[in-house]
Amino acid sequence: MVVAASELLKSGDQNVDLLSRLMLSCIALLDDQGAGSWDLLYIGLFTFVFLGLIRLTLGNKRGVNWYSMLHSIVTGLGGAVCLYLDFMASESLTGVKEPLRSVQCFGPLTSLHRILPAITMGYSIMDILDGLTISLDFFLHGIATFTLMGVFVLVDTPHLVAPFLIMEVSTPFLALVKADFLPPILAQMNLGCFALSFVVCRII
Repeated sequence: MVVAASELLKSGDQNVDLLSRLMLSCIALLDDQGAGSWDLLYIGLFTFVFLGLIRLTLGNKRGVNWYSMLHSIVTGLGGAVCLYLDFMASESLTGVKEPLRSVQCFGPLTSLHRILPAITMGYSIMDILDGLTISLDFFLHGIATFTLMGVFVLVDTPHLVAPFLIMEVSTPFLALVKADFLPPILAQMNLGCFALSFVVCRII
């Protein structure tokens, strides 16, 4: 059972920082649409179909893999929000710190923690299909991602892996590497942003 973000704000410690409050207010918009009880498998299927339509209509137009970039923006920012809330607001909101809260099987802190891995699970099917024509490595990456996300979704513990999706923060910059509309200086800045975000979000 996911506690609505608005309820967390009402019942939580008044010392919750302003950024956490802003994030929870945005998540409350998801809660208003019933995100806390959405079927995770349907979320994965919807993501696959939606991104598939973008792939069919836009493909790699202007040198950008648009469906990959859209997925990475959503999950990268979402993963960053989940990570921030876990370590900056969990104790104030629930009385239990992370990662102890997850270890003790308290369930997802917010509905965003719950749905993000299902989105990546749906997207990973696109990776698998692309891997059939790109390379074996790409195909295996898609299989590994689908399996990992699928396991957490099927055992109803997606929140355990949601914060790790902060790794996707570097991917929008990667998607723009071959963009033909960026002037040289912006292309170089984009490469710098990719390198920095890759090191910070994937390695550190």
